[in-house]
Amino acid sequence: MSNYGITINPTITREGMLNLFWDALCGGSIGFGCVGIDCDKKTYADARERTKILKAANPSDYITGSSVCYEDVMTEVLRAGGELKYVDYEDDVVVPFNLDHLMGNFKNVEPHILEQMMKDYDSITTDSLLQCLLLGEIVYG
Repeated sequence: MSNYGITINPTITREGMLNLFWDALCGGSIGFGCVGIDCDKKTYADARERTKILKAANPSDYITGSSVCYEDVMTEVLRAGGELKYVDYEDDVVVPFNLDHLMGNFKNVEPHILEQMMKDYDSITTDSLLQCLLLGEIVYG
C-alpha cells in the first residue's frame, strides 16, 4: 500500500497528493451525492486527451492500464495546473480548487483518516478525506 509521500510531520508531496486524490475519487463520492467534482467541458476534453496519450505510452504505469476513467481525467486537470470545482447541489454553491488548495488543506485531514487510507480505505474514509481536502473539515456527516 502506498504511503502517498506522507511524512511524520505530516506533510505530503505533490505527486503523493495527486495519488491520494485519485484513490479518494475511486473510493466514492464526497458528501454522498450532495457535492460533486467537475470542470468545464474544454478543460475535461483537453485533460482526457493528455491522459489518453500518457496511458497509451506507458499503460503499465497505471492501475487501469490504457483505459481512461473519470478519476484519471480529474487528476490530470490538477497535475497540469488546472482548476476543478466542487458543486454543492443542495445549497447551489460552486467553489473552484486546484492542487495548491488540496496541499494547503492537507493539514485538516484527521490522522485516523490518513491511517485508514494507507491501510484499506472504504467509501466513508474517502468521503471524509475529500471533505477535509476540499472543504477544510467534515461537513456532511
